[in-house]
Amino acid sequence: MHDHKEFETQGSKGIIQYWPLLIITLYAGVLSFVLMNSTQTFMYRFMGFFLSFFALFKWVDIKGFLEGFKEYDLFSRVFPPYLIIYPIVEASIGIMYVSLRSIKIANYTLIAVMGINAISVIYALIKRRKINCACLGTAIKLPLTVVSLFEIVLMLAMGVLMMSAKN
Repeated sequence: MHDHKEFETQGSKGIIQYWPLLIITLYAGVLSFVLMNSTQTFMYRFMGFFLSFFALFKWVDIKGFLEGFKEYDLFSRVFPPYLIIYPIVEASIGIMYVSLRSIKIANYTLIAVMGINAISVIYALIKRRKINCACLGTAIKLPLTVVSLFEIVLMLAMGVLMMSAKN
């Protein structure tokens, strides 16, 4: 049983606790580089692989993800089905980006989802909540910190940048 109210890390401090996030980022980058035929397709595929990996980790322990995500997600408080819809939407955006299909829909959806995430994380950080980030489900425990917010804002910015690119 997972206790998401207790703030957990992998027993390490600093950058070491973010090692899984760095590995996922590097792996998404390598896959995107191998498949790229332009800078634009690199960005789409990078975001696609990144989001797909994140969605996959949520499904490893979906019950744990649902418990952890509802600890800080504000939208799911007013619309509870969003808890289970979120990983499906995240995976769908990832698939659209990797396949280079329905890019405009992926961009609009990414911006909306990351906007909601950013507001939720900012609120949790302002309240000084000591909880785990549900971004990688419960398989990998990362604290909800400014690093989480940075990752969300970076994805939001990439969505806006990709939106302005010619498709």
